Amino acid sequence: MKKFDLSEYEFSDSEKYSHLRRDNKYFNLQMLHHNVMIDDAKKEITISVDSYIENEAFLEEKQKMQDMHEDFYENRDKYEYPYLCKYSGENILSNIGERLLEFCYSEINNDSIKSPLLLASLGDPKYRDELSSMFGEYTESKEDIVKVKSSEDLLAEKKYRYEKFSSITNELLHDKFYMHTFPVELKDISVEAYIYYFEYLLMLQSEFKELIEFCLDIDSNKEFFEGESSNFKYKFYCMHIVKHQLKQDFKEEWFFDRHFKHSDDETAQILQDLGNKKLQITEFEKKYDLNPMTMEITKLYDYYIKRSYVCSSLYDMLCLEFLKMIEHDIKIKRCKYCGEYFILKGNYKTNYCYDIKDGQTKTCQQIASQKNYDDRVKKNPEIALYNKYYKKLFARKKVGTLKEQTFKKWKYQAIVMRDRCINGEISIDEFEIWLSDDGITKKKGL
Repeated sequence: MKKFDLSEYEFSDSEKYSHLRRDNKYFNLQMLHHNVMIDDAKKEITISVDSYIENEAFLEEKQKMQDMHEDFYENRDKYEYPYLCKYSGENILSNIGERLLEFCYSEINNDSIKSPLLLASLGDPKYRDELSSMFGEYTESKEDIVKVKSSEDLLAEKKYRYEKFSSITNELLHDKFYMHTFPVELKDISVEAYIYYFEYLLMLQSEFKELIEFCLDIDSNKEFFEGESSNFKYKFYCMHIVKHQLKQDFKEEWFFDRHFKHSDDETAQILQDLGNKKLQITEFEKKYDLNPMTMEITKLYDYYIKRSYVCSSLYDMLCLEFLKMIEHDIKIKRCKYCGEYFILKGNYKTNYCYDIKDGQTKTCQQIASQKNYDDRVKKNPEIALYNKYYKKLFARKKVGTLKEQTFKKWKYQAIVMRDRCINGEISIDEFEIWLSDDGITKKKGL
């Protein structure tokens, strides 16, 4: 029998790429299996989070919390209930690309991962003295051997490994949705396993950051890719930059969904009219033995295809979401106010995102718009002067001492005069004289 020695075999870049994204000696990548539905019409993703590792008591308790607290989903962290994965059993909806961007630009602090406290809590002898000085004498727990004899025992083992995994990662990744919903199954509960896991996360983060910035950023390499689609940029990236493409492993299924063609009020009116109408059977309906009323109701709907996938690893989910962004030619741009990437909506061109950041009460778009306006007012005293009189007359209109039509007429004339002043056709003194002596600002009750 021949024995083959692979010690001198040189792996190709593609083989190395695949190897790093497979199960390894520290953990299995696939632990939970989530159903992921793609609504191509609305460009939305719904993740049905697998709950098989949770017990029935968890599902009952969670339902009680949802029934008791209207803000449960918005503020789940302030409510205590027993869970392994806090999103278990839920359908989480988001726009295609949102969660991918969230993952790519989440802060995964490598220094905190290698902190002495963490390493000591995992049994690293080098840091036991430090742990003892902080929390008292460190004693190593005895290893209990549990024999696995049934499928229930296997599930208990998975739960145990997940609890060990989440006891550390929940502290470091508590607000990271994808890290919570796509855990790994630890084979080895050790310092090396945890560090390898976080290095795996950082590797994926770096890979998909580079992908989306190269393929989806409308300002990336603009001089070369002007007018090219995301599909072209991704193929170019695979052929000429990294020499491989994403290796995803998920099965696609599809089904029909529907929605009304008209608004709810219009649909209700149509149904009411149909109830009062005597329908004549058509030749088409006779031919196929169809009910006329059923056919009229059927035509109220638009039908479209939804696609469904099963994603069992973080890498699979990131691949799926990225490829859907490519398929829909979704573009991203870096916000010029906060510096973070955001998804462009339709053909609307903007330099600012629509998010409200921590400590703010307005979106970056609103803040930037106000700042631009304030800058414009500073540069153009004519605008400040117009605003002064506008506010006075608007207040009179609001309390009823100035008629709406009169206010509209004044506003139109004032804007014309303001623009003439900005363009140098009249002086600012002439503009102010017109504002103060136009027959409206002096009189009340008009």
